[in-house]
Amino acid sequence: MLLGNIFKSIMISIISLIVYVVVTDKLDENKDNIFNKDNMIKKDKTKEYLIIIGIISISSFIVINMSSTKTELVPLKMSEIKEPLLNNKPPF
Repeated sequence: MLLGNIFKSIMISIISLIVYVVVTDKLDENKDNIFNKDNMIKKDKTKEYLIIIGIISISSFIVINMSSTKTELVPLKMSEIKEPLLNNKPPF
């Protein structure tokens, strides 16, 4: 179960990174590059992509684990609630 959640979070982060790369590369084509060296730009983009994939994978792993818990805050069945706890008497 834990490995499945890790796999899900990695897949979500990869898909999100692909969408991010497609959107930002189209925006970068319209702008002039500040650096003349292509190697410097590639290193900055690689670092940026690794940071993004790390943040998305960690946050999606946390959300997946929080949503997969089996605890209930409110019991769904009325038989689980004890009768003395219910106050059905009017205040007058």
